[in-house]
Amino acid sequence: MASSAPTVEDRALALRADALLICERAAWLPQCIGTDQCRPGVPEIYAELRCLQKIRAVRVSEALIACCKCHGMWTSFFEDVEARIWLFLGDRARAEARWNELLHHENRKLREIAKHALANQLRKVESGEQLAMEVAQAIDRNDTERVVEMLLVALMDEDEPNTLEDVLEVVAMEWPQPPATPWDRGLFTNHLVLDLFERQLQDWEASDCD
Repeated sequence: MASSAPTVEDRALALRADALLICERAAWLPQCIGTDQCRPGVPEIYAELRCLQKIRAVRVSEALIACCKCHGMWTSFFEDVEARIWLFLGDRARAEARWNELLHHENRKLREIAKHALANQLRKVESGEQLAMEVAQAIDRNDTERVVEMLLVALMDEDEPNTLEDVLEVVAMEWPQPPATPWDRGLFTNHLVLDLFERQLQDWEASDCD
């Protein structure tokens, strides 16, 4: 009697069908899935994730990775994609922890990807590029608390990035200003810094009272 268990090809095509539905619901025209540029299954999903990464479409990427998990079809390269999603969503510590884990992976290519990602992160942190990006993302999410936290850390860091002043200017233009504030970029930035330190003092005083 012939086995009724699905073949590898059957599973790959089932994954493709569900992945195409995810793309359709997200109004995303697949660049790789279903185009026969790659083999059905994990290879075409990974290729699609690389395309989505270029436009930072993290929600579609998350859905495709979850779909692969649901189908029990996986590649360790998805772990790098997850790290990049976490980084985009503001969880740099989690992303860097994942890449540090991948430095010891048995796959040489994956080790190289992780090493390059960590080196790139270090460069961005030292140049201030990472701070600018994370602050911009937090502003887009209306996460004022996170913006305050990051800017205070940067202001009190002895090795503050050279770009901090530019970041403060950008944030200051969107920060609530007192009534009748003169239209002066310098004053806007000064008010922002004073407001940040005032918030920090309030936090310290609240901690002392606990």
